Amino acid sequence: MKRYAVVDVETTGASAAHGRVIEIGIVEVPSGRKFHTLVCPDRAVPHWILRLTGIDSDELLGAPSFEEVAPLVRARLHDRVFVAHNASFDLRFLRAEFARLGEKFEPEVFCTRNETRRRFPGLGRYDLDTLARQFGIRIARRHRALDDALAAAELLRLCLGRSA
Repeated sequence: MKRYAVVDVETTGASAAHGRVIEIGIVEVPSGRKFHTLVCPDRAVPHWILRLTGIDSDELLGAPSFEEVAPLVRARLHDRVFVAHNASFDLRFLRAEFARLGEKFEPEVFCTRNETRRRFPGLGRYDLDTLARQFGIRIARRHRALDDALAAAELLRLCLGRSA
């Protein structure tokens, strides 16, 4: 049986080359084990990111750096399929963060956005909000890493056709 790590990251922007991770949420499937941490990006959080996520620079001052959380993240992702909604975005940021530490990050990837588009054609939009409404998935705090990862884990279960 495959094991999955459903991941969501919140960041300081849209570009992995210039932005940094500010929050990571991981849900392991099938175990349901959860991991969450804020991450200090060593730069200010842009106002539009604050409006989107509710995460401000002051909140991140005492958070660990990515270098400090990397061993925990690596352990959660080890020997698991990397799953995310719009996986290329989360993957780009984690690859960039690991590259800054001199490490490669090349997991097997499963994208819930791409897979729901394939398995459930004709829905029109395949963003997380639309799919959550379509399938009755509750997202407690949208654009927060753990809550979005929990929603993507539900989409993974739908795509796999089981309640793992």
